[in-house]
Amino acid sequence: MSKDKRTIAFLDDRKAQRETVIRGLRGAIPDGWECVECPLHPTTSQYSAWLLKNGVVVLVVDQLLNEQAADSELPVDYKGHDVIAAVRSHIPQFPIMVVTRATEDPDLTDHLGEADDIVSRADLLKDAGKYVARFVRHGMRYLEEHEKELAALADLSSKAASGSLTAAEIQKMKAIQTKLRLAASQSNERDRALQLLEKEVAGLGKIRNKLEKFLGEVGKKAAPKPAKKKPPKGSRKK
Repeated sequence: MSKDKRTIAFLDDRKAQRETVIRGLRGAIPDGWECVECPLHPTTSQYSAWLLKNGVVVLVVDQLLNEQAADSELPVDYKGHDVIAAVRSHIPQFPIMVVTRATEDPDLTDHLGEADDIVSRADLLKDAGKYVARFVRHGMRYLEEHEKELAALADLSSKAASGSLTAAEIQKMKAIQTKLRLAASQSNERDRALQLLEKEVAGLGKIRNKLEKFLGEVGKKAAPKPAKKKPPKGSRKK
């Protein structure tokens, strides 16, 4: 994913359908934007951090993520509306659209108000340009709100330094900080894991060097000593 582009991510458990939709979206996406695959995670709690870490500003999700069809890459027991609920618990204003052939799915109709939009897969592929424009508008509104939050955080931090924050402002500042810290915490966890792995590898290297040295010394001790040369017959010591 490019840092210079705004990103729309598409989530679907079925590889063939996912590639078809992404191909359609990419054919209509404007300059400065890109469309990527969102990996299917074992639990819904993992999506918020992935979205923030990868700079995604719009998520397009299939409803029937739990189909467990032959080409499904990871069997899960949740649906698209469950992903929406999990993401919104951390990022309330994050734009999420549902694209599905199952527009009448009972679980989806019970949560109609949670998605920003619900589009049939056939309609999306038929008129991708119209829907991509809609996704982009949602993404731009989210980015503008994000920039406002950064400005608000800067203002609240300034007030905190002077000790003039109200209780409500303290709560607001904590909420913004928590949201913005999600991606950083995931990145830090990954860095710590890599550092630990590097230490383990370095430790194994030291052990290998010691073992090679030990085996070399054992080899020298076990090597047969060269036989003494016998003087030729008929020769006498002077």
